Amino acid sequence: MPAWNALYQIRDFSGHVQQVEAFVGSEVTPIEKLDKQTWRIKGKGTIRVHYDAYWDEVGPFAIAAQ
Repeated sequence: MPAWNALYQIRDFSGHVQQVEAFVGSEVTPIEKLDKQTWRIKGKGTIRVHYDAYWDEVGPFAIAAQ
């Protein structure tokens, strides 16, 4: 996940990622988080990654309630 300079501050978008799971076929495969924005997944074949992202922060990246 990227972390980049936006509005003169480093935005840590990966900090909002939760419940990361990886699957090879129907089998869960281990995930190793290497740093705040990098995960290592070992497996052969097609690997599917599921995750949730939660963002409840006031600011220019928040979606305004209507």
